[in-house]
Amino acid sequence: IQKDVWKKADVLGGFAIPGKFSVETSRTECSFLFDDQNLYLFMKGFFIPSAQSADKKGNELFSDNHFEFFLMPDEKKGEYLHYAVSRGRGVYLSVNREGRTEKLDPKSVKTFVKKDWNCWQAVAVIPFSVLKMKAPLDELKVKFNICRSNFDLPSGKAESSSFAILDAENFHNITQWEEAVFTRKDNPP
Repeated sequence: IQKDVWKKADVLGGFAIPGKFSVETSRTECSFLFDDQNLYLFMKGFFIPSAQSADKKGNELFSDNHFEFFLMPDEKKGEYLHYAVSRGRGVYLSVNREGRTEKLDPKSVKTFVKKDWNCWQAVAVIPFSVLKMKAPLDELKVKFNICRSNFDLPSGKAESSSFAILDAENFHNITQWEEAVFTRKDNPP
């Protein structure tokens, strides 16, 4: 996706540390867009260059710097997509239904990762077929959360943050997720 297309998307920021209700140490920004076939997700995490940790191998995704994206297209169905990507280019994809996790082929989502001197970025292209839905023709309310685990802190410790304000570090707590509206209108609600 070209950079000028992303200018149409809202930028989500102000991520908070679960349970502490304070703003994260290093800023995170996210946006998403869609067309007739795919949902496009852009995630950017800044870090303190002098505190940068080494990237882990793909199979160590959850112990590396990573983003997680949760999307529930239809609350009545009670199932949601869980996508994660690490700075080391590891990818995880699953559907969660009624407390059970079904892993999906992570290759069904195109993922691009780029690292710069003070941030790293990931773009995911998630086909609507993976979400078992069609692109919205009008407005569609969804529940979602975007989370980040940051291992690039001066203390050497990790910090988790979330777009949704969470009482505790449980990113799967759908009752505390945020709501978004997918729309094709130029001036969204």
